[in-house]
Amino acid sequence: MKTETTLLNPNDAKDSGGKTIEPKDVSRSRKLKDEDAGDEMKTFEDLRDFEDDPHPKDEDAGDGGKVETFEDLMELVGFRGRWNLCVILVCAFSTFTSAFSAMSYQFLGWTPDYWCSVPELTEANWTQQQIISLASPFNNVTRKPEGCLMHNYNYTAAALLGYEKTMADISAIMYNGGEELLACPTRFYNTSTHPSSIVTEWDLTCERRALYSTSQAMSQVGTMAGSVAYGYIFDALGRRKGVLISTVLSLISTFITIAAPNVETYLFFRFFYQASDFGYYMGCVVIAMEVCSPSQRNHVGALYLLPWTLGYMLMPWLAYAVRPWRWLQAVLSLPVFYCLTFFWLMPESPRWLILHDHHQEALTLLKKASALNRTTLPPDDWLLAAMCTIRDRERAEKMENVGKRECGVRAKVMGALKRAFMLILTPGVRMKALIVFYLWAASASVYYGISLSSYNLSTDTYMYTFLNGLLEVPAYLFLWATVGNLGRRKTLVILFFFCGASISSLAALMLTLQEVPDLAKLVLSLGSKVAITACYQLVWVFTTELFSTKYRARATGEASLFCRLGSIASPYINDIMGELVVWGPSLLFSLISFVAALVVFLLPETTNKNLPQGNPEAEDTITKA
Repeated sequence: MKTETTLLNPNDAKDSGGKTIEPKDVSRSRKLKDEDAGDEMKTFEDLRDFEDDPHPKDEDAGDGGKVETFEDLMELVGFRGRWNLCVILVCAFSTFTSAFSAMSYQFLGWTPDYWCSVPELTEANWTQQQIISLASPFNNVTRKPEGCLMHNYNYTAAALLGYEKTMADISAIMYNGGEELLACPTRFYNTSTHPSSIVTEWDLTCERRALYSTSQAMSQVGTMAGSVAYGYIFDALGRRKGVLISTVLSLISTFITIAAPNVETYLFFRFFYQASDFGYYMGCVVIAMEVCSPSQRNHVGALYLLPWTLGYMLMPWLAYAVRPWRWLQAVLSLPVFYCLTFFWLMPESPRWLILHDHHQEALTLLKKASALNRTTLPPDDWLLAAMCTIRDRERAEKMENVGKRECGVRAKVMGALKRAFMLILTPGVRMKALIVFYLWAASASVYYGISLSSYNLSTDTYMYTFLNGLLEVPAYLFLWATVGNLGRRKTLVILFFFCGASISSLAALMLTLQEVPDLAKLVLSLGSKVAITACYQLVWVFTTELFSTKYRARATGEASLFCRLGSIASPYINDIMGELVVWGPSLLFSLISFVAALVVFLLPETTNKNLPQGNPEAEDTITKA
């Protein structure tokens, strides 16, 4: 019979003789139960061996004698069962849709060739080419007719004279014989291949080009805001509820984005959509990690990279098939409907249930998981008592980490500021923190800068994006093959230097040659993409190893903020600087990479080394090593 009693104290679990069972002494509790039942099997391990269970005991499991942490409890349920695998696979799909939202702005904002529109000449039935040859000055930098400026001519007179007579004597339509240039009042776009985009619909070029860059920047700002907001939601309401809320909000915001009547509405809901998208992505990652053993988390983290890569590679082909931007946004949003299955398929994190006193729900969930994994659990009252032990232990650790709270408004404010700038204010970790912050910002800005630079490079955007996604895989494989032998620091130096050398070579070719061969542009840009992708992953691992337990979480959190700042800056560098100097973004990204390669030398090597345990002086010693 199912036990409905909630035990408030771990010592409330008793055997049939009224003796107290200590939940931490698992072997003794199992033995008592078996003896009372008159069973010849004396221990719970004997019972598991007796059952027809083809699964070997998890290598991460201990002796089964103590349950002091959530991981100990999950060992009884099983870490490698079908339930765990199903949860991980359901959650992993979230990264598939994340690639669509993070990398689609070049297709949604496709920028075709454009020129100034001259209504007087259009009404006189001049062709577009005739209008361009008269009105648009030639840009020696881009080597194309200027699309933002036009000659200040008397176009009414030109329309009366006709094209041939006007071109024969242009001075006849000049004002005061000058060559003054004016900003285009309106533009026409070459929509022969792409009927519409946010650029052509809302004229996001020239002086309004920054709004186009902001469409990508708002995605990164939304990611940053979502990581903060949903972090609180996941802790307060639960992982599952947070994922469901973010899924529904994501669907609502994406359809409002599709129907946006103006660019301001589009940008606002683009931010909201990305925040929600990152919300269910982050929630899925947390749930998947909490049903894994510590040794499995690296493998699960690698598994999460595969759907991202697949989504990255699929996106350009969807964009090739669907050209109008509103329809494309709708198609890219369709996979989000899969996330509605989370209402039925996704369980709540058992860890969250235990820590928030939902022990009966946790018990029901763990028994279902155990049944699917074909493992056998101890009695209900023992499990409930163990949950109380786990809850009390983690709460005590949390209170110990929080320490005494500041009293008074002034003290609380000062305490919050001190915690926010703790890494900068602590002499032992200050320099190391500043270097790590730069490495995160550099990795993100160069990664997104290269990934979204097909317009500046004048390459096939579809093939360029597909190859960028495809080359994510060898970048990860390169890390696995080299980082153990060369170490973190040497590998990072080589990768950043190779990235900088590739991009600077591309910038030199663009500066010196009138037409750079497409093959050369692809090889150099994609080579740098492989290097910076590996850097992006390795910097995260390196950061977790550089700081001791006391500073590790704070260092990673604050570094991720600088990472977002770098990714926010990259579209402005590509779009605005690239409009002025086509080789400028490549040169800037190469300088960022070279500086990153140099400052890595100031960091210690962490491969196969023990890290300090929170002593600032020890941290300083490592920095000077």
